[in-house]
Amino acid sequence: MNERSKSPKEVLDSASPRVKKAVNEILKQEQEFQGYKNTASAGKDKEIAQRIRQVIEREYQR
Repeated sequence: MNERSKSPKEVLDSASPRVKKAVNEILKQEQEFQGYKNTASAGKDKEIAQRIRQVIEREYQR
């Protein structure tokens, strides 16, 4: 099976534990903002991006 035909779950299942942890943390961050219909108009886009960047940087530095 090539990479393009894998589901997101299959791709995540085949990822390293470090990548899984980062992705799951990012998904948790995303869930916090699901109540906003338009994150840009609420001024939340920069906050979301900053949080995601922090997760990635933290994992990269390990």
